[in-house]
Amino acid sequence: MSQVVDPDQKSISRAQTGVKTRRVLRKKQTPPKPIKKYIWLSGHGATLTFGAIYFAFYIAKYIFRNKWFWIPWLCYRLSFIGVLASYSITVLTTFGAIIPNYYTLLATENFQNLLLAFVWLISRPSAFKLVPFYIISILQLSDRFKVGAVLKIQDSLVDLITISEVVVFVALLFDTLIFRGTSGYALAIYTGFYWLRINFSPYTQSFLLKVIHAIDTKIMAKQSPEIQAKWQKAKDFVEFRR
Repeated sequence: MSQVVDPDQKSISRAQTGVKTRRVLRKKQTPPKPIKKYIWLSGHGATLTFGAIYFAFYIAKYIFRNKWFWIPWLCYRLSFIGVLASYSITVLTTFGAIIPNYYTLLATENFQNLLLAFVWLISRPSAFKLVPFYIISILQLSDRFKVGAVLKIQDSLVDLITISEVVVFVALLFDTLIFRGTSGYALAIYTGFYWLRINFSPYTQSFLLKVIHAIDTKIMAKQSPEIQAKWQKAKDFVEFRR
């Protein structure tokens, strides 16, 4: 990044020649502004601001449907544009000038979220799709500005993110079954995304293990040996991915 030179700021240095000293005026270079940090903050801020407006209209959609129908549509798009901005900076900061291969990129959650945000940006608006990114923005900004009230419940919010990702899958599956729009394509893409989560995200793996344990103790204990054997294979698969 090129440095900005302020002509009004000058520093004085001395150059010694023999026994004489003369003063040399030089322009003082100011450090470059942290543009990436501002883009990152603006991205998360846009996600929270426009996301809040979208959720408000989503809750009261039957009141504002006819007159202000375009506002939630616009706010939904702007929210995900903010997501793309913040995650692009995060990915660039993580890898710097060295661009890794696709396998390395796909193994990172930030790049996964970046790709998914682009898909949601051009797909049908849904509050379920926005919720995980909205909570992540809350956590990121709370950590940046040390908001203690939010950081105290950080673990609960992380669990909520993981649960909301499962809810998105269920919502897409339901939309696909009733043949709503292009939900089938979105479900196929999201299934691939969640497969990456199962393989590379410790939070998703931990959540699935909790679900498996609950099913194992409350449901499968009463089932036949054949069903329990199939269930054991599913558990072994998740444990292997852990």
